[in-house]
Amino acid sequence: MRGEIAELFDGLNLHTYAQLEGWPTWRRSFPEDQSCCTIFQMWKPSATGGRTRPDKPVWITEFGYDSSTQPPEKSGDFAQWIGVSDTQQAQWLVRSLLVFSALPVERAYLYFFNDDDKPGLHASAASRGIFSRNRSYHALTHLQRVLGEYRFAAW
Repeated sequence: MRGEIAELFDGLNLHTYAQLEGWPTWRRSFPEDQSCCTIFQMWKPSATGGRTRPDKPVWITEFGYDSSTQPPEKSGDFAQWIGVSDTQQAQWLVRSLLVFSALPVERAYLYFFNDDDKPGLHASAASRGIFSRNRSYHALTHLQRVLGEYRFAAW
């Protein structure tokens, strides 16, 4: 990235989803899947020998996995939607945070806090569905209790 452009921004903002397929299935994969995760693309060796702007902080402002207890709609954009199980969602959210902690990532934000348990893209990715606690909520709460005051550290 050219120097004069780099001065115009303070950091790198990334939405990363382990997306194997787009429409019509929107199928996702596990967080360590280097064949599809955009987070790994940032740190692949390049012609310049590494990440484009190592001096800029990296924030992951969206990541998550859709899991709905409802069947997909019979027609429309999400008729062939494939979600993950509640257990996979919980496991993959925790594993995502552990993957991010091993990379030069300063912050990571789960997308999102609450959902309506609808089958579809970004419609059931919350740690609490319809304001009730699900497996993801309990898994993330446990991780937070185990880690205590640990936070991402700048590299």
